[in-house]
Amino acid sequence: MIDNGDIDYDYLNESISKIRGEAANDPEYGFNDDWRTFMSKMMLLTTQSQGSRIQNYIVKEKGWKKIPSSLDRGDVINENGEYFEIKTSIITSSNPYVNIVQIRLWQKINGYYIFVIDATNNYETTQFTLSKSDMINEVKQIGSLSHGTANANKLNTNKEQSIHFIWGDNQICKRWFEKYENNSFP
Repeated sequence: MIDNGDIDYDYLNESISKIRGEAANDPEYGFNDDWRTFMSKMMLLTTQSQGSRIQNYIVKEKGWKKIPSSLDRGDVINENGEYFEIKTSIITSSNPYVNIVQIRLWQKINGYYIFVIDATNNYETTQFTLSKSDMINEVKQIGSLSHGTANANKLNTNKEQSIHFIWGDNQICKRWFEKYENNSFP
């Protein structure tokens, strides 16, 4: 356990402020770093700032083609010309859950690339690849609405879904590793 008397909060805040300032005007901030260094920097940014950067780093490393959101066909076209949505989830000491949010099952895509980044284990990253039908089945089994209540969403034809499960030794994790694990990243 950390003794709070050993932490120089002024230095810590100055460092975070410096990194956030450097990243503010650079959408590719940290892209020249190795994955562990990049993720260490991302953890110091706000959640809103880190999300798209992490996704874009992955897209660059994988060599996928980013597509405009206006197409409503996911995030990328992969090396096989298939449309995929990318989702990332970061496991931390205070959040042991895989959180996959804003799943848009109505999109005309081939599947989903899910990256689970374990910040408690040197940013070890596991990639899961789910077909669209796999994701539909997972949402039926363990999904929930991302926004609003069932009653409020009765007339909404496009309902964003979410999946949440604990990262670790449990049946859902085991199923995902057995069925969908593609490889580790990077």
